[in-house]
Amino acid sequence: LLSGATGETGYGPVAQQAGALAADLLEKSYSREQERESDRLGIDYMVKARYSPQGAVQLQEFFSRKLEAGGQDSWLAGMFRTHPFSAERLQQNRLYLQDKYPGTVTDARYRLEPKGFLAATEKLRGTVAGYQLYDQALALERKGDLRQAIVTYLQAATAAPDEALILTGLGMAYLKSDDIPSARLHLAKAVRLDASYYQSRMGLGYALLQQKEAARAVAELEASIKLLPTLQGTYLLAEGYELSGRRDEALQNYRAVAKAAPESKLGRAAAGKLQALGGRQ
Repeated sequence: LLSGATGETGYGPVAQQAGALAADLLEKSYSREQERESDRLGIDYMVKARYSPQGAVQLQEFFSRKLEAGGQDSWLAGMFRTHPFSAERLQQNRLYLQDKYPGTVTDARYRLEPKGFLAATEKLRGTVAGYQLYDQALALERKGDLRQAIVTYLQAATAAPDEALILTGLGMAYLKSDDIPSARLHLAKAVRLDASYYQSRMGLGYALLQQKEAARAVAELEASIKLLPTLQGTYLLAEGYELSGRRDEALQNYRAVAKAAPESKLGRAAAGKLQALGGRQ
């Protein structure tokens, strides 16, 4: 059942429905007038916030140069998937700025503040190398090369220390390799850094279950379920309740898993647990 706890499909029906909805929304397109309205509103709000609206035009000039140069930058293609960019759109924004806000370009009250932006994003930019290694580790893990994935996760954690997402990936990989102490160490640190990610809470709960620390495991698994209800988390929480002697709560959660996915590995395991504990299915 470890694959159920650590697999990449552990988002449960609710998250799958949300993903389908998001995919559907991404397929929607917008009219040219809607695009112009969106751009104009963005410029209007920049002015209200005392930012120079020239920044909006400069950003679109950057996009224009990138698109004219060719290439297949995936981030750029994704950005304009539903919001196509064109030279006409850029020119419309230049004209709107000249017509409505001609004085803002030279008015010192309207600022661009590139130094402030660089200062605010300094820590984020410092993690780039770590997350590049993290992406490599994920790819290795998907290919089944768990040993090299762990090595690469460790390199990522060294390049970008105190990044909860990287530590979660490392901890979950250790779980898959049955190294429970190492998994617990890194997942516990991930939770200390950011307690709002369901997977790190679930992984730590699983590790604690394996070490028979039922009360602490239940606390982590309950937190995981509150963040994102999943079949895996619900099954593990049922195990935690069972280990804690909380039979009724264990039965309730096993029953929920068995009902939600009766043909799955977890569903069949939950049905077996119900039978063993003498509960109705």
